[in-house]
Amino acid sequence: MSTIAPTDRAAAPAPQLPATFDLRDLLRIASAQRWLITVVVALVVAATGLFTFTATPYYRAKVRVLIERHNANPTSFQEIYQLGTGSDDYYSTQHKILESRAVAAAAIASLSAEDRASYPAAPGADPVAEFLRLRQVLPVPKSRLVDVAVDHPDPAVAARAAEALVEAYVQNGLARLEHASSDALAKLQKDAAGLQHKLLAAESAVQEFKQKHEIVATSDRQNLVAARLEKLTEELAEIERTRSDAAARLRTAGARATDAAWAGELPEVLDNAVIANCKRALLEARAERSQLAQTYRDQHPRMLAIANRIGAVEAQLRDEVAAVHAGLQRQLERADSRAADVKQRIADQTKALLELEGKTSQYGLLVEEAEATRKLHDTVLARLKEVQLIHGAEQTNVHRIGDAERSAGPVRPNKLLNLFLALLGGLVLAGSLAFTVELCDRTLKTEEDVARVLGLPLLGLVPRLPGKRPTDGSLDAETLDERSALSEAFRTIRTALAFSGKRHALRTLAITSAAPTEGKSLVAISLAVAFARGGKRVLLVDADLRRPRQPRAFALPPGEGLSSVLIGTRLLAEVVHATPIANLHVLPCGVIPPNPVELLGGPCMRPALDAMLAGYDLVVFDSPPVGVVSDASVVGSMVDHVLFVVRSCRTHRTHARRAVAQLHATGADVAGTIVNNSDARAHRYSEYSVNYAYRSRQDAAPAPVAEEVSA
Repeated sequence: MSTIAPTDRAAAPAPQLPATFDLRDLLRIASAQRWLITVVVALVVAATGLFTFTATPYYRAKVRVLIERHNANPTSFQEIYQLGTGSDDYYSTQHKILESRAVAAAAIASLSAEDRASYPAAPGADPVAEFLRLRQVLPVPKSRLVDVAVDHPDPAVAARAAEALVEAYVQNGLARLEHASSDALAKLQKDAAGLQHKLLAAESAVQEFKQKHEIVATSDRQNLVAARLEKLTEELAEIERTRSDAAARLRTAGARATDAAWAGELPEVLDNAVIANCKRALLEARAERSQLAQTYRDQHPRMLAIANRIGAVEAQLRDEVAAVHAGLQRQLERADSRAADVKQRIADQTKALLELEGKTSQYGLLVEEAEATRKLHDTVLARLKEVQLIHGAEQTNVHRIGDAERSAGPVRPNKLLNLFLALLGGLVLAGSLAFTVELCDRTLKTEEDVARVLGLPLLGLVPRLPGKRPTDGSLDAETLDERSALSEAFRTIRTALAFSGKRHALRTLAITSAAPTEGKSLVAISLAVAFARGGKRVLLVDADLRRPRQPRAFALPPGEGLSSVLIGTRLLAEVVHATPIANLHVLPCGVIPPNPVELLGGPCMRPALDAMLAGYDLVVFDSPPVGVVSDASVVGSMVDHVLFVVRSCRTHRTHARRAVAQLHATGADVAGTIVNNSDARAHRYSEYSVNYAYRSRQDAAPAPVAEEVSA
């Protein structure tokens, strides 16, 4: 026997990461939950159709109105009261007013008792709320038109209700205008009285100020004071020039006091007659002295007399010059005195002018305030008269365009739209439920699930075959037909096992699963048939000593089998049965023993296995489910390979993971998994493989279907 010790077994591969979710997963979910989707969609569509075709039909009446831009303040007194309407939100505001409960209540109140009775009158029901539910305000895009629509089972009532709603909206606007007009009238009257009192106070203040400060012709007084100030300024300038000249001559006279010629340089000296006479007398005396000096000596009496006369003239000249100097000094002093006097007068006039200007400014402010108050009072009085004239004559800015238009047929319920939405909603609901069920379903469904959860290589897919399988446990035509998709799938699995990469030939093989009814016996039989048809002598051993399947599959009579060989009462050759398949023999389980585990793990198992290998190329064990009993773990530790069968949409992933872990714990070499009852993809692939393999044998006769094998 070719066996491998548990310590030499290959370690279990790690589970893979989840695969990317794609459209094929959605299609698989839809296919798996097609009945749920069909039932949910049918129920939703049926319920919607029942409601749609039994609901009360409603007709619609529509009134089109034109809403002009209108100022809520009838006085249009924009300068004082900013009551104008905004350009951005005016129509939105009007639409909200048209949709308001107050307008709806007024519209219902204006209807006749018969029309009001057509609205819900159940205890606690609100007819206004029902009316609001049945009306619609539909603004016409890019215009000032609005459609007011009302739905009702009676089209005539709908038309009257729509017209009543428009009329209630018009009256609501008129009431607001009248209320605004009354408020404006009262406000203007109050403002007019206040402005009149203010005007009287302002005029009284002007008169009191005028009397107190004796303000009369303020402009003439200002001109007179300004002229005086200008004249004094000019006089001061002239005095300053005179003083400057006098000071200059005085400084010149003082600087040349020792120079005899200085007298001829001053205008005062030149213009002085006394000084001029003195100068002539001095010149004459000097000329006479010069003539006498030619005749007489200096001590001559005539020379002495002429010298005395010259000295007297010079003394008189000096006295006159000194008098001129004193006159210049006095002139300078007079100029200083006059300048000081003029400066004081200028200061007084400047002060008087400033005081006059201040009083004039205050007086002007009082006059301007009184004038502004008068103008405002006059304007308010004019507006008050306008408001009094137009009060009570307000006009609406809402105009109805034609009469109410009634719909030719019911506008709701929309049967086609409701059914379409029901179909769409049913699909969404059914898809959500299917996806939820799929998420809650913890079974293994696809080969991707198996590879991800178990971490084992996938050896092949067994397709889900259409039609019913035999219920008596016998072999069906798909298993025996060499051209069937089932046979082709197992040939693929046989090839995968042949190239599994083992260093020694495959001699023993065990087939197991996590739970019953997952198809391990079918896999064991079909795989044994595939190897037998491949030319190997195959022995199919029914190692399920609790619920055997092979006697029913091959129609074997009750009798002895594997259990008899293990307890030593029969030889292997005595209990092996031939099958209709060439190279395939079957060893049934025989009598069901009370202790299957002890029997399979007992000392007789290895000699029996050696005897099997001596007569056959491959021994295939149909083992019990590993997740239920431990028989498969015992058998798995003795064979070369263990194939783990997973049934799509049946095997729970937790049970499968636990079963694989149990096999690895006992040292079993789990070669891979086989997905049984896989979806249509595996079936289509198998059909394609069969058609491709037999495309050149279209004329060949179909393989005969074997009859059931008797004992």
